[in-house]
Amino acid sequence: MKLNGPQLGKLRRIVTDLYQYPELQRTLSDRFDQQLHIWVEFNAGYETQVQTLLQKINNKGWIDRLISGFQADFPEDEALLKFISELDMLIRQPAAQQGGRPGLERVLNAAPSINPANFLVGLARCKRCVCRIDISTTEGDFSGTGFLIWKDLVISNYHVFQELIETPEKVQSILCKFDYELSPDGNTINPGMDVRLAAGQPVIAYSKFSPLDADPPENIDAAWTKGELDYAIVRLERAVSEEPFGIKQDQVSQAPARGWIDITSVTALPKPGNPIVILQHPDSRPLEMVIDLSGITALDPSALRVRYSVNTEGGSSGSPCFDEKFGVIALHNVGDPKQWKPTYNQGIPMVRIAEDLRNKQISLDI
Repeated sequence: MKLNGPQLGKLRRIVTDLYQYPELQRTLSDRFDQQLHIWVEFNAGYETQVQTLLQKINNKGWIDRLISGFQADFPEDEALLKFISELDMLIRQPAAQQGGRPGLERVLNAAPSINPANFLVGLARCKRCVCRIDISTTEGDFSGTGFLIWKDLVISNYHVFQELIETPEKVQSILCKFDYELSPDGNTINPGMDVRLAAGQPVIAYSKFSPLDADPPENIDAAWTKGELDYAIVRLERAVSEEPFGIKQDQVSQAPARGWIDITSVTALPKPGNPIVILQHPDSRPLEMVIDLSGITALDPSALRVRYSVNTEGGSSGSPCFDEKFGVIALHNVGDPKQWKPTYNQGIPMVRIAEDLRNKQISLDI
């Protein structure tokens, strides 16, 4: 990825507004093992130094990684987010596909992922909480998606963690990979950070999936059961939410904390015709977003399942589903089992998961 002259000028103005020389030097050192004085003339003015730095890094071909480092330092700066949105760095557009294993996710149409500027602050807050879950067992390897819901807690589907819960002796390793992202041209911005689960018994809470999830009925108005919500919450080996994020986050001395997505205070059910946004690691790929501004299509009468028209694939299980304000509304779990022309994907309303935790008297603050 390379920027043109006007883009470099705009980025220079943003950088000089966000950083003084010492802070810029610290970011280069912590995240990229670089020294600012190696790139610029010491006696030049600061704006000239920044322009020189950006031009040289742009010529070297890693300006996208540098911008990603800026975003990790200032995840909610509107000028920076708007600039990133114009470059389309936050989202890759997946190609539409058909097929896959029955009962799992499906690409439903060829609509691309989009990146509206007014979503950027919410997107920046939420995307850093999403992780790819890589599971290795004696019977094979597979992946899902999950997200932070407390300092050291991740939620995903029960069926993603099923072996860990039911046959832990078969599990060889489980890793949660955060910050795994690509630039639009396919270059790796960040290979991600792997975090293991806590030793001992990491499972905090769960609800099994329904037999109907394994072979979803055509009509959502089925006999769904309250006690079968297909979720599991696990504890990580450390409080990742309190740490910095982004490129070389383990070497950064001063940066915002990652944070988490609150699920316990959710009170609103998704409504047919409303927007839906999903952040996911489909087919083990780097983080992607899909959105449909009227994508919610149906709820069953008890509001135990919600269906929508946005694309998912294998590996998307456990992805967070949001409304247009990035309030979390559902936990994605399955797709239309039809091999030809699938018509829906499906999730668990987050209200029901929050209710289940309260009914079980399970607090995440433990």
